[in-house]
Amino acid sequence: MHASARVEQSICALVMLGTQKGQQPLKSAVLSKRLQLSDSYLKKTMHLLVSAGIVRSIASKDGGFQLNRAPEDITVLDIYQAVEGTEPLFRLTGVAERVFLNPTTIHRKENEIMGQLDEAQSLFFEQLAQYRLADILVNVDYPDGTIDWNEVVK
Repeated sequence: MHASARVEQSICALVMLGTQKGQQPLKSAVLSKRLQLSDSYLKKTMHLLVSAGIVRSIASKDGGFQLNRAPEDITVLDIYQAVEGTEPLFRLTGVAERVFLNPTTIHRKENEIMGQLDEAQSLFFEQLAQYRLADILVNVDYPDGTIDWNEVVK
């Protein structure tokens, strides 16, 4: 099982949006500069978060990105699935047919393996669903819990 760097980058971008002073929109240039990502790559990531309803994009001179939901309503599972997708983590490829000769054994062993993998995926998703963006934002080291990222990133 492997999560791409995009998951961590998304969480960090959402922390920036969640701590932005006055909940003002942040431009992709500010986010990408602070996260040290190319602006085009960051925009693709933000588009995934917009499509998932986690972030909204405001097109105007003073626009940018804002959280679309309260931090309490955004789980790490929401973020993970927004950027990684909702496909099963594990799939069998039919290799078992090459090592087990009896079709009944093949079917039984594939079911055993998938049962274990499905259980692991369920536990993984349950853990991610329990942790919210609001949990990450608790006790941040900014005065009053907010910061003007536009001033930090110049």
